[in-house]
Amino acid sequence: MDIKDYFNSDKITDVRFFDFDNIIFDDRTRDWCKENLCSKYSTCWTCPPGAGSLDVIKGNLKQYDSAVLFSVAGHVNSREDIDSALKIGRKSRDMLINIRDKMLSDGLNVTALGGGACDICVKCTYPDLPCRYPEKAVMPIEACGINVMDTAVKLGMKTDNGENTITYFAMILWSR
Repeated sequence: MDIKDYFNSDKITDVRFFDFDNIIFDDRTRDWCKENLCSKYSTCWTCPPGAGSLDVIKGNLKQYDSAVLFSVAGHVNSREDIDSALKIGRKSRDMLINIRDKMLSDGLNVTALGGGACDICVKCTYPDLPCRYPEKAVMPIEACGINVMDTAVKLGMKTDNGENTITYFAMILWSR
């Protein structure tokens, strides 16, 4: 199967395939996590500080030959329409997990990075016990120190999909 076939979906707004060297790492991105706007900082294994150091994360990601960044956009009624925004985010996360799982079942070495913290467990075991589902956990792109907006712009992706829309980005890295 051609890699591009995994991403043939009318639900995907934009998609770009690229090499690892095109990812823009920015330490300030990880620093934003400390502001704890999502209330996940220091609460789970996929977010800082539980996610590990940026050097270790970057080293782990470097093992992959190729990457893809894709977006899923959807309509919200207003900036305050949190329910619609969360629904679009869930759709993006579900697509990411489904694509990752298909690629894994086809024998590819894959890791998936999404928007927002992992939400597999109602309560994460962090910091007392190891992650229950390390093979299923999805680390936020930002927790990896990746500036997703700058990377998207560098790749020529559409980052503004119009008034009353929200756009979520997801990344998959793989090697054969």
